[in-house]
Amino acid sequence: MRRRDLLAGAGATVGWRSWRGSTRPLAQAKPANIVLMTWGGLYGDSVRDGVDSIFEKETGVKVVQDRGSSPVERVTKLKVNLADQPFDCVMLHDGLWPLAVRQGVVEKIDKESPRLTHLQEVFPQFVHDHWIANVFSASGSPTTRSW
Repeated sequence: MRRRDLLAGAGATVGWRSWRGSTRPLAQAKPANIVLMTWGGLYGDSVRDGVDSIFEKETGVKVVQDRGSSPVERVTKLKVNLADQPFDCVMLHDGLWPLAVRQGVVEKIDKESPRLTHLQEVFPQFVHDHWIANVFSASGSPTTRSW
């Protein structure tokens, strides 16, 4: 298993546990599909295989991935479609979420929502006002030892 696949799977698990709460019956009608704006390539494939397919099997709701743009272009796409937003879930890197917030293209998360039944299981440093981190990796510098 490659490191990238492992990280994507770990992030997908966190994201799935948060999404999973949305499978409870709510007053709102069940949609035929949800649209996920994400990266393509191996990452999109990992999300499709490790998250989307499970979500579809458990809910009967098809996940449609929109892979057609870079992260910065995604923010623009959200702004252009603001009046009639086709996207249900958006994946950006941490550096672009503040831009998306300033552009007014993402809603504040209702942390008390009954749809987010697993949010308390997510590390608090990953839960922000407008987004929840779903992929993380350790970073640091090597330690030099002198003998």
